[in-house]
Amino acid sequence: PINDDDSSSSLKNHDSSTMLTSSSPVPALLEQRRVTRRTATRASWESKKKAQQQELYSFLSGLIAGVSQAGLFNPYDRALYLSVKHKRRFIHWENFTSPYQGFMQSIVGRAFSGGLFFPLERFYKSLFVEQIRTQQFPSETSSSFNTNSDKALHNFLAGTAAGATNALLLNPLSAVKYKTWGRDANRGMMNEALGMYRKGGGLQPFFNGMLPTLCRDVIFGGCYTFLRMQFVQLSSSS
Repeated sequence: PINDDDSSSSLKNHDSSTMLTSSSPVPALLEQRRVTRRTATRASWESKKKAQQQELYSFLSGLIAGVSQAGLFNPYDRALYLSVKHKRRFIHWENFTSPYQGFMQSIVGRAFSGGLFFPLERFYKSLFVEQIRTQQFPSETSSSFNTNSDKALHNFLAGTAAGATNALLLNPLSAVKYKTWGRDANRGMMNEALGMYRKGGGLQPFFNGMLPTLCRDVIFGGCYTFLRMQFVQLSSSS
């Protein structure tokens, strides 16, 4: 004979075990979602940190390269400028009497030019790629767009935009540098800039030669970024 109490207790135990079994996947699913969320957050944080490090390394690399170029080529650049200005031979002793006159303006200009170019290049490249992707391929993901797009065009556009920005920002320093190179004695960067401002009637002297500088930096930036990125792609694919 089966006791009613035993049967009822067994039924209760069966119902409770069934409820536990049916509800047991819920905590596991929630835990899995929390783990996935934490993993995604950590991956996003690490990606941002890596991007910031790359920006810093790019700026420092360009800065060091610019300072090194200024130290090496300032005597040559000044001699070339004086030979053109005074219409005399390049190999002339007067062109090399003060080889590092205007060196401070030159080193500041080259340092900032090199330091700003690579971060600007990366900024404009990501900006152009994202803008063109959203306009022409709104339903495509960024990865599929990058695979199907003309990367060479984006590299060229990013380089030209970075070169143009450099030219607009640094042309005033170049104007002060050339003014200093044309003098026999160095008056200092601040005194030279104040003299240009007073005698020139404002900011106009600082924008002398803007168009040639803009054309030079736009052509250089586009060709440099295009050729460099093409070489990197060829090297990685080979």
